[in-house]
Amino acid sequence: MKKFLKYLSVAAACAAALTACTDQEIVGTHDGDGLYMNHALLKLVKGDTYNLVATVTPKGAGKATFTSADPSVASVDENGLVTALRGGETVITTTSGSFKSECTVIVSSPVTTVTLDKTEAQMGKGETLELTATVGPDDINVPYTVTWTTDNPAIVRVTPDAENPARATVSALAGGNAAVTVRAGEVSATCKVVVDVKLIGITVSPATARVQGGETVQLTAGKNPEDAVEDVTFTWKSSDENIATVDQNGLVTGKKEGTVTITVLGGGFEANATVEVVGNANTTVANIKNNFFPVNWKSNVANLESVTVEWLMRAEKWVTDQNNSVNTVFGIEGQWLLRIGDVGIGQNQLQLATNHGNNTPDVRFEANRWYHVAVVYEYATRNVSYYVNGALVATGSGFATQSVNLTNNCFVGKSYDNSRSFCGDIAEMRVWKTARSRADIAASMYEFRGSSADLVAYWKFNEGAGNVVKDQSGNGNDITANAALTWKEIEGGINVE
Repeated sequence: MKKFLKYLSVAAACAAALTACTDQEIVGTHDGDGLYMNHALLKLVKGDTYNLVATVTPKGAGKATFTSADPSVASVDENGLVTALRGGETVITTTSGSFKSECTVIVSSPVTTVTLDKTEAQMGKGETLELTATVGPDDINVPYTVTWTTDNPAIVRVTPDAENPARATVSALAGGNAAVTVRAGEVSATCKVVVDVKLIGITVSPATARVQGGETVQLTAGKNPEDAVEDVTFTWKSSDENIATVDQNGLVTGKKEGTVTITVLGGGFEANATVEVVGNANTTVANIKNNFFPVNWKSNVANLESVTVEWLMRAEKWVTDQNNSVNTVFGIEGQWLLRIGDVGIGQNQLQLATNHGNNTPDVRFEANRWYHVAVVYEYATRNVSYYVNGALVATGSGFATQSVNLTNNCFVGKSYDNSRSFCGDIAEMRVWKTARSRADIAASMYEFRGSSADLVAYWKFNEGAGNVVKDQSGNGNDITANAALTWKEIEGGINVE
């Protein structure tokens, strides 16, 4: 019974221990007298302590003493308190009289420290730097892996040494800040790296731009080189704010036709962009209320199989001063006529009236608002296409069944009689003998630049004085107002929505 109780006591002690242990067989005589320790194998981590217990039977027969074979690995005091001092293995022996018992102690020493030979570094773009890690303590006996990382791989690249993982090469790729970290086991160290790229100038993009009057174009400033580490605040200015203004975000707004230099300043440098303001910026337009223009063609406008008419307009109202609900734009009454409003349709609704019928798309306009309108008539496809502000808004499928003859009694702003004038402002009217594409129409809503054999007439309505409106197509189709013209200045330029 005594021997059984002793084994039970040893098992309970092992179960309660936090470290690994193995039960110890009793060393002594066959009748139960002798000496034993509560563990035959003890596994500790460096810095740990553990109390070994030696039992002598019969009780009180003598005092056990403890010794360590290698006290530099693990020491033991007179009461059996074992202290793990460094990685390795030793044997703790307890003796009493002629009896002896042993416990093997294995001490694990994991990585507890890692340091770098540099904690801060400054590099130039394209340079390399060697970093060396020191892993401690020097008695490590627990396997570990060394890994290298960077928190900003766009700034630096880290390449571990294939032969010595405690070394790595840092390559500076771009200006900026990065942290290089080495990890060994569960501990790490970091070197803060600054790649110093000096500012040598600033840039502006695009270097040249074109903007319609009343519209905007975005310019963007940048550092040269792009990865220069200096923080730069940009300021903007225009060489002529009457032509174009620029805000402090680089957004340029066209005011009137002309060319300006937009300058951006920053970091002690400057860059310039050239911006051309085109179209009807701050332009003069004609008000043709109660007025009209006969068109005496110098061009051949008979039997046209394709016709495109486009114009900029802003109506004051949709009922004329003579209480007529027709606002005539262009063409010949009873032949081929573009108008807004008529009997049986909306006063603000677009209509193409011809000698073979009327085509009335569901295209309506608001008063006191600028629109760019284009009507494309194409005999080859039998279709009419209607564009508003550069977008296709309606089609008349199968309607264009005849060629167009604009030769006689063609007017701008008149049809049946003088009561059907256009009650508002008009500009940029163009007549083409071709079917213009959506892309072409959208690209030149405010102005057409260049020349084209297909352009029959081009009236800008921007003369600002007199009653004659010049034909800009080069075909000599100038037009003269029936009465004194009223001219208007458009502040900020025409801007369709």
